[in-house]
Amino acid sequence: MKLWKFMDLIKFLNLVLTEQLHFQRINSFKDTYEGYDQYFYKNELSKVFPGEQDQLKKLSEAIRFNSYVSCWHSNEYESAAMWDLYASKNGSIAIESNLEALKESILEHPEMMFEFNNVTYIDYNKHEKTKASQQIDEIFRCQFYKRKSFKHENEYRVILRPFNNKNNKGILNIVTIARNQSLEVIRSTPVTMKAPVDIKKLIKKIYISPDTSEWETKTIISLLERINLDIEIVKSELYEII
Repeated sequence: MKLWKFMDLIKFLNLVLTEQLHFQRINSFKDTYEGYDQYFYKNELSKVFPGEQDQLKKLSEAIRFNSYVSCWHSNEYESAAMWDLYASKNGSIAIESNLEALKESILEHPEMMFEFNNVTYIDYNKHEKTKASQQIDEIFRCQFYKRKSFKHENEYRVILRPFNNKNNKGILNIVTIARNQSLEVIRSTPVTMKAPVDIKKLIKKIYISPDTSEWETKTIISLLERINLDIEIVKSELYEII
C-alpha cells in the first residue's frame, strides 16, 4: 500500500534536515470531532466510572491532550486533490512511502509509543456504539474514526502517545494522568511533537508540485542533491500529456 504526504518545501526541509516526523495534537485540528466519541464518553464510559463526572472529564481531556497524529494519504496513485488541499504552492513536495517503510522508519524512543491504522469514516448517528464495559482499551478506537465528510482524504494515520514509565503505557498511563493531574496541567501539553525517523527508509520517492516552474524545479533539485539524500526526485507529470 502506497502512502503519501503532501507539504510545502519548508516543512519538507525540516523533515529531512532534522530527521524528525511532525505529529499534531489530535484536538488541535480544525475538525472538532477528532478523537472524540460523544456517545462513548457520555454513556458507555460513565457505566465504568459511575458518579465520577469530574474524573470522566479529566480522562477525556487527558486522552486528547496526550495523543498526536501524523496523517498520510493512502492511494496507489498520485492525488490531484491532495496537491490542491495540502501542497498548492509552487515548489511544494509530496513524498511517497509505504506501510512497511513507515513502520520501519520510525525509530524506537524510550518515552513514546505508536499506533498505526487506517481511518474509518462513519456516520456518528448510525455507527454501532462502543461497549466500554467489554473492553476499556476501546477508549482509543475513536481516534481512528472520522466523519464521512472527510472520506476524500482516504487517510492512514500514526498516533504517538508520550509516556514516562516503560511499565505504565497506553490506557494505564492516561488513567494515571487523569487521576494525578489537574485539568490545567493536563491541558498544558505542547501542540506538536517530533519523533525520530530514518529518512532513507521512510521516503521512496520525492515529487515536486506539478505547478512548479522549470527554474524553480531545477533549483529545488539542486538543493536536494546538495543534501545528499540519495532518493529519486522528479517533477510531477500529473497534468502533462504523454
